[in-house]
Amino acid sequence: MIRTTGDPASLAGPARERLRAVAPTVPADNHTMMARLGESLRERSFTLAVLGSFAALSLVLAAVGIFGVVSFSVSSRSREIGIRLALGAGARTVRQRIFLSSFGVVTLGTAVGVVCAFVFGGAMESLLYEVTPRDPAAFAGAALVVLVAAALAIWVPVLRYTRVDPVVTMRAE
Repeated sequence: MIRTTGDPASLAGPARERLRAVAPTVPADNHTMMARLGESLRERSFTLAVLGSFAALSLVLAAVGIFGVVSFSVSSRSREIGIRLALGAGARTVRQRIFLSSFGVVTLGTAVGVVCAFVFGGAMESLLYEVTPRDPAAFAGAALVVLVAAALAIWVPVLRYTRVDPVVTMRAE
């Protein structure tokens, strides 16, 4: 091993020549410490990249699934929305009520998911490098993605059904 403050590549040739002069049978292997460290972490990095890809994919699938389920749930209440509007409720009031009731369920589910992930997160601790299994940024990011997808899934159909004539909405069913 040679320690240098300059460029290690510039010392590779002279170091190899000096080693051959002293011990010609010893093989010369020139690698920097960073290259050695990279080789030792290559398998772990690959494993984490695969797990990270699967985690991102599962987050996208969860967001799409929540969007579909919540959007269907709100769309199935189109008759209720039409009746409320026909009876004189303001469109804004109807939007707020349906949004808050639907979003409350999603928020509760997200909170339960975050708590479960926090409790069972230690199972992956042996695979993590420089990240804790209970990383608050990861939990907040995942919860935010799910909540934004749910908010959009609720808001889009509610907005659509409150803009349509209530009589048309009730006849459609």
